[in-house]
Amino acid sequence: MATISKKALTKGQYLRDINEVLFELRNKGLIRYSYEARDLIMMTVMHESCGLLYDRQMNGGPALGYVNMERKTHEDLYDNYLRYRSDLYEAAIEGVPQCFLYDLNGIMVPKAEYLIESHKYAIKMARIHYFRVPESIPQYRSKFYLLELSEYCKKYYNGPGKATAEKYFDDYATHWLSYQG
Repeated sequence: MATISKKALTKGQYLRDINEVLFELRNKGLIRYSYEARDLIMMTVMHESCGLLYDRQMNGGPALGYVNMERKTHEDLYDNYLRYRSDLYEAAIEGVPQCFLYDLNGIMVPKAEYLIESHKYAIKMARIHYFRVPESIPQYRSKFYLLELSEYCKKYYNGPGKATAEKYFDDYATHWLSYQG
């Protein structure tokens, strides 16, 4: 069963934190900021956490944090991507307490549990996950922008998982678009 998050975090605070993390990556010259990337992370989080309710996957699954990133995916980002991108690697581990780091094939990597401990770290990892995707994020000027964004989430974040693009769209509409913060 999923664990309901004990963190008192509003959706408005979460949006500010998404922007802070994305601007931090931009200011370091690593990943361009865009409204589309912000919406992509927010859609992912609204779906994966059921509107910031759960910080672990439901039904005892392996995914962690509001972004519901699986340990395997987290390790793969470090082992097969960040290991070769020292600039992004340094940004990813910046601020991670030593007690959360361990050696993964010769590089120091945060334990996946840090995705629960720090939602800003989880945001950063979700953004890096999407940055790794060769296909561009759907553009805001598209008539079907949110539908295309939900299909992108399904394809590149959930993959063969149970979720559907429609469910990403519905959760975003229910938990974010209806939010009046």
